[in-house]
Amino acid sequence: MANVKSVVGNDPMVAELRMITADGLAKAQDFKDELGDVIISTYPKTGTTWMQQICHQLRTGGHTDFPEISEEGIVPWIEVGPSVGIDITLPQTAQPRCFKTHQALSSLSHLAQSKFLCTIRDPEATLLSEFKFSHSKGSPATQANDVNVFARSSAFIRGGEGDHKLKFGKTMWECYTEYWQSRSLPEVYVIPYEHMRKRSREYLYTIANFMDLPAPSDELIEKVLELSSFEWMQAHENQFDDHHMDERLAKLNGKGAGKGNRSTKVGLKVGEGVNVSISDETRELLIKQWQEHVTPITGHQTYRDMLKDFEQIQHA
Repeated sequence: MANVKSVVGNDPMVAELRMITADGLAKAQDFKDELGDVIISTYPKTGTTWMQQICHQLRTGGHTDFPEISEEGIVPWIEVGPSVGIDITLPQTAQPRCFKTHQALSSLSHLAQSKFLCTIRDPEATLLSEFKFSHSKGSPATQANDVNVFARSSAFIRGGEGDHKLKFGKTMWECYTEYWQSRSLPEVYVIPYEHMRKRSREYLYTIANFMDLPAPSDELIEKVLELSSFEWMQAHENQFDDHHMDERLAKLNGKGAGKGNRSTKVGLKVGEGVNVSISDETRELLIKQWQEHVTPITGHQTYRDMLKDFEQIQHA
């Protein structure tokens, strides 16, 4: 019987982040999943935090008394948690256990008891969001203060300019091809960000079903829609800004907490002097990357073509 491993193979986890330790990454790699675990596997800036909040609210019925969505016992980050002192093996606030990760499916395929909830998003929108977030974190790849320079860097495309590293080992295009290849497996559910935005209510029912939760009541759907809305999450952005990592690292290092690792993920803006206008040349680069890395495997000439096929799958 086909499974994720037989479809996309198995690669080691990669996490090129300052807080990652060799021991922490080894613990993440050795993580033992449990039957029914839900792994939110996404390329960065394609709706990860939003999906964490949705899954957590569906399983709890409206639990908001948590310090940060990726904290211990809530929806922890598999490849990062152990390096900042989070025990990812612990029971969580509710069942099923849910986890966040930016690892491609090929780096998660050893988790044979898990389900994988994946998202895709328009490459141009993803590029812009990733640039803004990386810039807010002070990433060397964004020092030119120009999204178009970042788009050509080795932090974003394989073999790009500079000596940067892909943070999680795979490009956006490589992640999307693995999601497409695995789309028909019962343990994989791929949701386009654009479709989720347009039909959030509809998708809450299918996500709950995928998580093996009871059919949600109308009251629960309304509650989850409210708590996962842009307005609610922006008003409570401190619960979605990674501040717990800074605090945990400070505790591990015996120092006072600073602001080195916190950054809002809801409505993030950049300061003056930062170019966030994507050029026609960069748009051509995105198309070229798609046609070189995605088209030969999926047959889709553009992201829009892939969206159309996922639309047909959803309504089949």
